[in-house]
Amino acid sequence: MNRSRASFARFVEQRLGRSAGPATPRSMFARPFGAPTLRMFWYYWNPVYGYVLRYFCYAPLRRVFGPSISLLLTFAASGFLLHDAVLFLVLRLSGVSARFFPVVTVGFVIVAIVILVSERAGVTLRSLSPACRCMVHACVLLGAFATSLLFAAWVTAVT
Repeated sequence: MNRSRASFARFVEQRLGRSAGPATPRSMFARPFGAPTLRMFWYYWNPVYGYVLRYFCYAPLRRVFGPSISLLLTFAASGFLLHDAVLFLVLRLSGVSARFFPVVTVGFVIVAIVILVSERAGVTLRSLSPACRCMVHACVLLGAFATSLLFAAWVTAVT
């Protein structure tokens, strides 16, 4: 593992490519959705969060837990700290009092599990067309979050 940290600008450039202005739709969507593996989708997706998560969450965790557990914990941290907690605070500050269930956190953990299982099984999307790759990535995302929402509904119903 490379121990040196890339600058933020270099990190974003590696993921989005060089551009004279703001990121283009191609770099923001085509690269991730056309990625040849499920892990590569997340490599290209949202480089701002990616930078913080890679160097301040995944890298320190990997030194202690190894790559697989670190990936799961990083996805869980992203779901909870960068998504669910923010949504919870916004809802609370808006006066909405609803039961809290970490839907994004559970969805991200499911995505991490799918990534790890697909890598273990040697699954790659390289032989698929870009349109098919896009469909696979979308199905993984939608499937993970649909499962998380169903799980949240079940937990809410039984408690």
